Amino acid sequence: MNQVLNAARKQVLFGIAWCIGGTGALFYAFGTTGSGFIWYGAFLGSLVHWYRAVTLYRASMRLGWRVLRGSDFVAVGAAIALVVGAVRLLVPEFDKISSPKLGTCWSAPSEDGFSQAIACWSDKAAFKTVAVVSSPEGCSTEYYIEQSAPNRTLCNAPID
Repeated sequence: MNQVLNAARKQVLFGIAWCIGGTGALFYAFGTTGSGFIWYGAFLGSLVHWYRAVTLYRASMRLGWRVLRGSDFVAVGAAIALVVGAVRLLVPEFDKISSPKLGTCWSAPSEDGFSQAIACWSDKAAFKTVAVVSSPEGCSTEYYIEQSAPNRTLCNAPID
């Protein structure tokens, strides 16, 4: 019995570790390159571990074992808080990076003259989109990015 419960507890802790790693990696990726596609794998790893933990807990309950102790509730609570915090932090930035809009932050232009959408918390954020217009002439700012697909221009102002 203890082996099954300890295995379930380890799965919860492994899931927390994977989630912390994924959150840290995405935080870094969004602040440097604006891309974080590959780091979503860490969140999938978390889900696998938590699924295994739930499966082990449910099997223990079917056998009539009292499975959750006080420390187990703390670990589960920490996992839930971590997921909620990561989602609240990363999803809004991902939305602005993946589909630039009002409020999107941009890096300074590189040597080839291109800027990348990045997280606004980054120290590399040099510009922020303050208006979306149909043509560059509609911008009241010196800096803008033209997008051909939705046929719009993002007017950017320097971040102080």
